[in-house]
Amino acid sequence: MFSATDRGPPGLHLESSNAERGILRQNIAFRVVNIIVFPPVVVYRLSKRKFKMASPYPEGGPPSGAPGGKTSLGLDSNVGAALCYLANFLCCIGMVLAIVFLVTEKENRFVKFHAVQSLFLVATQIAVGIVVAILGLIVSMVLDMVHMGWAGWLLVLCLRLVLFLIFCIIWIIAGIKAYGGQWYKLPLIGEFAWNTVNK
Repeated sequence: MFSATDRGPPGLHLESSNAERGILRQNIAFRVVNIIVFPPVVVYRLSKRKFKMASPYPEGGPPSGAPGGKTSLGLDSNVGAALCYLANFLCCIGMVLAIVFLVTEKENRFVKFHAVQSLFLVATQIAVGIVVAILGLIVSMVLDMVHMGWAGWLLVLCLRLVLFLIFCIIWIIAGIKAYGGQWYKLPLIGEFAWNTVNK
């Protein structure tokens, strides 16, 4: 059938075969990742749904400062407001976005309100963290006198974990409410943000 001279150099066939296997492995890996990230059932259900927010405004758009307009960065206002909260899970990117929106938003009060409220929430989280650290130090010093310093350390660790979970839930709820186009005011902080934006 084929002679050894017709096949070409012996290493060429092996290299092309390895290259084809590598491409095949890569394609399989991409398919597996797509199935994991976008399961077929979810993709089917999402494709059947209409993603359009209900709006009481005519097609021309909402009045200035109402949810539904665009931000200065070109994002929808509900997306920009939600990112002020939810992007904080990515190394404080939400705080940077909130500062950018605070400085650049001149007319869209909805995004500006959520940016200010997000910054107040960051400040509250930092202040609570400092207070817990000081209380933890005092409790550890007191318990260390009776040779139970480990109990103080464990108590502070549990308290920090509970506070972390509480703040995570607050960030997520505020982000979802902002994405839904709601002027959601957090207790105490929301009123300060509202007064700051509506000066």
